[in-house]
Amino acid sequence: MFTGGLNPKEALGPQEAAARKAVELDDSLPMGHLSLGAALFFQWKWAAADEELARAIELDPTCAEAWHFRAKTRAALGRSEEAIEFQKKAMELDPFSRPFGLAYTYIDVRQYDAAIKDARMRLETQPKEVSLVWTLCEAYRRKGDLKEAAEEWEKGLLLSEENGNSISAATVRRAYARGGYRAVLLEQAKYLKEISATKYVSPVDMALQYAQLGDKEKTLALLEDAYRERSPLLVWIETDPAYDFLRSDERFRSLIKRVGLPPIS
Repeated sequence: MFTGGLNPKEALGPQEAAARKAVELDDSLPMGHLSLGAALFFQWKWAAADEELARAIELDPTCAEAWHFRAKTRAALGRSEEAIEFQKKAMELDPFSRPFGLAYTYIDVRQYDAAIKDARMRLETQPKEVSLVWTLCEAYRRKGDLKEAAEEWEKGLLLSEENGNSISAATVRRAYARGGYRAVLLEQAKYLKEISATKYVSPVDMALQYAQLGDKEKTLALLEDAYRERSPLLVWIETDPAYDFLRSDERFRSLIKRVGLPPIS
């Protein structure tokens, strides 16, 4: 899956080209269609992406990753029931490669209690699975349980071999003790700005910090930067409640329309 660590100007074109070449060489292989569907999804080409993913499943109905990506397309487009149905199918076929899959689908469709329940259930048998800890952190954050979110954030950093684009566990702990979740967000924003001098950082990753801080102008400016570089992470701004305070702003509504997402009522 595409993440905020890759520059879309450098990655999206080659990703699609490689997938198209794979399909051209052998149209009967489901993984080529899966790869092309994923590439098109991250370029906001919803119908074409779904066609390729459906073809992958037609060729191999047991392809869990294709079901997973179809769930993602449905979640992004606000089709919650289908998203959950498709992700459950993916989990039935392969419960181990993406143990967080169903919980994160619940997050994407804003069913946070269901996400927390599923993640905690799976953590009982996989207590060191860091992806489940990050999923819990995200579920608590979006639900508004910020103390629990900070605790899971710290746990996730402690379990991770690499922190990636994040502050340290000790910094999270000290910042929360000093000024609550807002202080943690400020530390994260500071850290992202520092590392952006030497490596790519998605404007969406930055925008999320300022959205949670309630800074409308910085958030919108960063989201526009993300649009200009065609960031795949814009796929998820409609599902994240951090951006709900922007819904009355015409600039945000325009952005949603340009990306091709259906507005959430």
